[in-house]
Amino acid sequence: MSGMIIYVFCSTRGRYGVVCKVVEIATGRVFAANFMSMRNKAQKNFFMSEYEVLRSLMRTEGALRIHDAFETERSLVFITELYPLETF
Repeated sequence: MSGMIIYVFCSTRGRYGVVCKVVEIATGRVFAANFMSMRNKAQKNFFMSEYEVLRSLMRTEGALRIHDAFETERSLVFITELYPLETF
């Protein structure tokens, strides 16, 4: 998904940042984009650990699948599957 143009539908503030519902324009697939603010190196390390856990669980049935991740100057962004609210 890196380099693809996405369209942001809405956003919700979470504990560590903002979660947006996004659509990959080329395919029409819907994802969640988790924008997590990095205030210090400890937070970046925490989020990178989370990323590694998500990657290790990619083939596990029922686990959240991560499709892409990238870093900006102030944030880490994880592009993941979007689960309907009814599943929680």
